[in-house]
Amino acid sequence: MKLSDFTFAQPEPEREQETLEQGSGPSLEERFRATADAHPERTALADTLGTLSFGELDRISAAIAAFVAERAPGPETPVAVMCGRDRHFVCAALGAIRAGALYVPLDPGLPLARRREMLDDCKAPLLLCEASLSGDAGRLQYDCPSLTHLLCLDRERFEDAVETPGDLMSLDLWSQVTAERTDASWKSLFDGKPLPAEILSAMAENVARKTAPLLGPESRVLDVGSGAGAVARALIGRCGRYSALDLSRNELDRLEAIAGESASPRIHTHQFEALDMGLLQAGDYDLVVLNSVVENFPGLNYLRRMLDQALERLAPGGGIFLGCLWDPAERESLGAALREQGAGSGDWSGLLRLEQDEELFVPRAFFQEWAIECGRAVSLEFSRPEIPTPELSRFRYDLLIRPLDEAPSPPPAPTRHGRTALAIGAAPPPVPAESRSAAYIIYTSGSTGRPKGVVVEHAALLNLCDALEEAIYGPAGGQDPLRIALIASFSFDASLQQIVPALLLGHRLHIVPDAVRRDPRALHALLEEERIQICDATPSLFAMLVDHWAEHGLATRVPTFILGGEPLHRILLQRFFALPGHQGHRLFNAYGPTECCVDATLQAFGAEDVERWDVPPIGRPLKNVTIEVRDTQGRPLPDTIPGELWIGGAGVGRGYFGDPSLGEARFVTEDGRRWYRSGDLGRRLADGSLVYVGRLDHQVKIRGYRIELGEVESALNACPLVREAVVSVADLGGDRALTAYLIPASPCGTSEIRAFLSARLPTHAVPDHLVFMESLPLTASGKIDRANLPSPVAVARRLERTGRPPSDGIERTLAGLWTRLLGTPVEDALADFFEIGGHSVLAVRLVSLIEREFGHRIPLSRLFASPTIESLARLLGNAGESEAVYTPVIPMQETGEGPPILLFHPVGGNVLCYRPLAARLAGAHPVYAVEAPGADSGWPELPTVEAMAERYLSAIEQAVGTGPLILAGWSFGGLVAYEVARQRLERGREVRALVLLDAVADNRLSRQLIRRDEADMLEHLLSEQMPLQAEAIRARSGEARLDYLIDMGREHGLLPDGFDRERMRNLLQTYHVNALAASRYQPRTAPLGALLIQPEDPSRSTVNVPDDPLQGWGQVLEGGVALERIPGSHESMLMERSAAPLAERILAYLESA
Repeated sequence: MKLSDFTFAQPEPEREQETLEQGSGPSLEERFRATADAHPERTALADTLGTLSFGELDRISAAIAAFVAERAPGPETPVAVMCGRDRHFVCAALGAIRAGALYVPLDPGLPLARRREMLDDCKAPLLLCEASLSGDAGRLQYDCPSLTHLLCLDRERFEDAVETPGDLMSLDLWSQVTAERTDASWKSLFDGKPLPAEILSAMAENVARKTAPLLGPESRVLDVGSGAGAVARALIGRCGRYSALDLSRNELDRLEAIAGESASPRIHTHQFEALDMGLLQAGDYDLVVLNSVVENFPGLNYLRRMLDQALERLAPGGGIFLGCLWDPAERESLGAALREQGAGSGDWSGLLRLEQDEELFVPRAFFQEWAIECGRAVSLEFSRPEIPTPELSRFRYDLLIRPLDEAPSPPPAPTRHGRTALAIGAAPPPVPAESRSAAYIIYTSGSTGRPKGVVVEHAALLNLCDALEEAIYGPAGGQDPLRIALIASFSFDASLQQIVPALLLGHRLHIVPDAVRRDPRALHALLEEERIQICDATPSLFAMLVDHWAEHGLATRVPTFILGGEPLHRILLQRFFALPGHQGHRLFNAYGPTECCVDATLQAFGAEDVERWDVPPIGRPLKNVTIEVRDTQGRPLPDTIPGELWIGGAGVGRGYFGDPSLGEARFVTEDGRRWYRSGDLGRRLADGSLVYVGRLDHQVKIRGYRIELGEVESALNACPLVREAVVSVADLGGDRALTAYLIPASPCGTSEIRAFLSARLPTHAVPDHLVFMESLPLTASGKIDRANLPSPVAVARRLERTGRPPSDGIERTLAGLWTRLLGTPVEDALADFFEIGGHSVLAVRLVSLIEREFGHRIPLSRLFASPTIESLARLLGNAGESEAVYTPVIPMQETGEGPPILLFHPVGGNVLCYRPLAARLAGAHPVYAVEAPGADSGWPELPTVEAMAERYLSAIEQAVGTGPLILAGWSFGGLVAYEVARQRLERGREVRALVLLDAVADNRLSRQLIRRDEADMLEHLLSEQMPLQAEAIRARSGEARLDYLIDMGREHGLLPDGFDRERMRNLLQTYHVNALAASRYQPRTAPLGALLIQPEDPSRSTVNVPDDPLQGWGQVLEGGVALERIPGSHESMLMERSAAPLAERILAYLESA
């Protein structure tokens, strides 16, 4: 007999008093305006960019609302928001809601394909974004027919948000690809083999034939990215002057070797990326060629800017040829062909590469729009490549662009906008204050494999705010504004329980950056430094914080935490309240599905409550919310009997967007009341509080993320490498790990399957473990027996083929830590942490345990790169070499009473030149220098002054804190110092003074210098230090050039003995990158003054402009420039003999400032 066979007495269910009336009370708009009007100067938002007051937030969000109302008119029109974790997201979301639109958050961390699905589902006509995501926004606009308008919130024009080059334009990548031979990147997408020489020759002939009218003995060709391969050679043989732009130094060396051949035309080489063609002389080329390079560009704005630059470089009658462009119209056909090829050969690498969505497919419509917008009349001639292989002729296309001698067409109405389209100060549009209007859509995991959009109304959002104010925010703060930390992802509804009360009740919202919220040490530091009073977290993240506090003997001063998203266990409460200093704190356990506006219940816990329950309850319903426990027939159950939680009242959402049938089984009406059947099992205790028991279906929560196992299974079963798959949850080391059990369709590794899943699923839905099996266990009825799926740890241990036991003290200690975390003995020093049960949360804990045990903190990225006991032990054994953490900030003189002085590297990257000056400044101020990170630092390439400043700022604050700083730099270092100062001011930090040592803001001469080849540039930069001649450098290439430069450097005392080719190669690369960065840099104005010190003697190696004694600084420094001169030259002003007078000038200025 089953429980459902009994009929219980039907007690009148306990219901919260429902007092909310439709349309009653002030609207969200009215409440926000009241707060902003009452406290216009009070800080509303704090992020890495600084702070924003309620008055500023009101003006910005009102302008966004007006823009939204014009571009996405109509009530409840979906408007997507895709920004990073900063003020732009909150401003955009608030602006959309104030306009009466339906706010739809898009998490930038989701695969592009998933964001595309969400936009296709909601059919949003407008996407609000920021510059760092303009590339994704541009691609989505062409992929989603309904997406008409884009607005970039942090650039004057959308087109100014030029994407940053990614991995496909990495110097390191192309150095490796071209190391052995030219044309090495040309490999078939179908079998991975190099394209035959006859195909490469046909491709070169295709380019030459289609550009033949533009070639001839006097023609001037600018070739971007062809290296020294077949296309380059075909063009060299058909023109009078050939200029090459390429990222690979190897290819440029090969071209220079060709230039030594007497029959070759004039050849000029530039180690530039494509967009740097703007540094070359305008109107100087008859033909610009980009053959099969556009696919590597980071986005459409980059391509748009490059086309503008190419058009400016053309002489009258010239043309631009873009060859072998990937055709998005043929993408499905390409995928089908790759799938067919994979099924026959078992090689799925081409399809997986296509699924990664990394290469740029450009629709013809893009070029047609650009042709209208570019400001000149141009013709577009599209054609298929005439190359005898379908891979290049069927799925790609060529384009020849020719300027026309006629007036351009009038530009159409813009569809891409920047912040100049916002009328700051405008009133928001008058929107009817209807409580039943929809406020937002949150997409959740769907069992069918597609995300579902939950629609929630204004009334529910306002009720949440009132309930949280009554239960948490009011008691915690009284009449004073609270400091609230926001950790939850913007794309999850949990973020609303912080955002809405903060904005409507006048509190200060601190947006926690991504990197900080994943690092318990950094998160603890932020919480304490910002004096946070309320913080949200999942129990998994909170457990990492508790681990950190316990392991380091710390306590937090944050008095209130709101925990939710997954079950809360008593052991976590016990551990938190057992720590000294936490006895007076409060924890809230929040429960609620997305379909019911974030939270449906709350339970408060103090230290005195820890032992009251074996299972911490989820508490009682919020005000105006009702919860009943019912059986499978929908009948109410008595206390203590588990059943499904039915949620009613003010929080229940409207349903799923666009498809009412999706919600028919979940959103039900009974006796005139709407209910949401949660699928969660719970029971009511005698005191009226509720306890969460589990799920009725295959929906799970992992680290706070809601995941439908069916969606993950659908993605796995769509992978051509998988024949059959099932997904479950394993309990490992006290944490839940998503585990996929699969039967492979062909021999493969986990990396290929992970790559496929990562292009389709959110990161949190990609299984922690992939377990390969010959068959899946079945029940007697033939269904998959989930109860008998093996532990992924046990499978990994059975599959171990080779290994060795831990051999020394470090390895044995690490094995003990692994055993402690994984809950099973670890006896193999070669086992991979992530293959025997480890996952991201356990990885964070392992980092903390290693720091506690060994006294060295290794970055999480190092753990992913060194996942075995053997490699970790090697890393820890070399800790004396500071392998674990690299910083470019070098202490030179650590004593001193004043604010620290930071000296930034010159163009060569080294900071030894500052030693004499640092010695003279010692005592008055601590002195640090910031060097250029070397190739072995683990840092990414920093191709612009802005990128350097942003990265250096974080390192500086880690090294010397966030207090006042004095920033200084010589030559190129002055540019970096200025940009660091400007960005530091934007973050609300203090810059006590700025000192510029013979630095030049006007980059006209820098741009002229960078146009020269490497030989001319080296002669210019180093001729005063050693007698270099450009012709002598140009006569040598490759290793012979390196040897010549090394010998000259040693002979003149500039280089030490033992300075080898690799170090010279890196030094030249540093010079080149920094000189290029100087040429690109256009300083923005800042409210700063500065001391500019110049030498009295002129120097050939500088790029000083003769017509401006302030070298361009007068136009950018709003606080004025104090000019001083000292004896000496540019090269000698930092030497020992000049250090004393230089230091005197600086100290005198600092004292007066």
